[in-house]
Amino acid sequence: MSILVLKSGLLDTLQDAGRYGYGRLGINPGGAMDRYAAQVANMLVGNALHEAVIEIHFPGPQLLFEQNSLISICGADFYPMIDNEDAPVWQPIVVRKNTALHFDNVHGGGRCYVAIHGGFDIEQWLNSYSTNLKAEAGGFTGRKLEKADRLFQGESQFYFSAWLKENKEKTFLHWRADTHKVYEFPHEIFVTEGAEWNQLTNSSKKDFLLSNFIIHPSSDRMGYHLKGEPLQLETAVELISSGVQFGTIQLLP
Repeated sequence: MSILVLKSGLLDTLQDAGRYGYGRLGINPGGAMDRYAAQVANMLVGNALHEAVIEIHFPGPQLLFEQNSLISICGADFYPMIDNEDAPVWQPIVVRKNTALHFDNVHGGGRCYVAIHGGFDIEQWLNSYSTNLKAEAGGFTGRKLEKADRLFQGESQFYFSAWLKENKEKTFLHWRADTHKVYEFPHEIFVTEGAEWNQLTNSSKKDFLLSNFIIHPSSDRMGYHLKGEPLQLETAVELISSGVQFGTIQLLP
């Protein structure tokens, strides 16, 4: 059976932990923007950490579960509603067949993740389930989810009906993930000085640490393009390109 998209959201795609080893071909790792939330969502429903999940932005979609399912909703709190009743985040939920999930508002965060026990019956592209929108590959035929799409679920060995009380459309299981410490400082970004830090002027160091930066629309999963106060070097110099890792902030010419 499957999950039917009754209404599409702003940008809903299938993502996993990412696609590695293809940088030489110009294919970025991609994957879930909040990998911690995606992995916890999988853990709560008994999946492997790398299983595909639905990454949701607000406004979110409306999803119809066409079979009894064990799900979890992790990451941003978009006020999830199951048949017009509040549903928790960071907690596993058993939902009955023909139950609908939608998202009512934004309490905090930018993306949330829906995991389902057994994952999704989709093919990998280059060893990953993640959707690459630019390449139009991976995930659900390489694109975002649209109205009337059906996501077929993977196999399950559990009989979820036994966990549902009579005349109840859902059951909240009695454990949850405590993620308070992980998201304790949502408006602070911690940085480590790089080897070239002292090449910046003192005023640029101050601007970098204290000024606001805007994420430019040209940004994607490869990286954020930030707009803010121009940063200047003490002495103009062209650096040789070097390898970078996740989290590296580059000041381009």
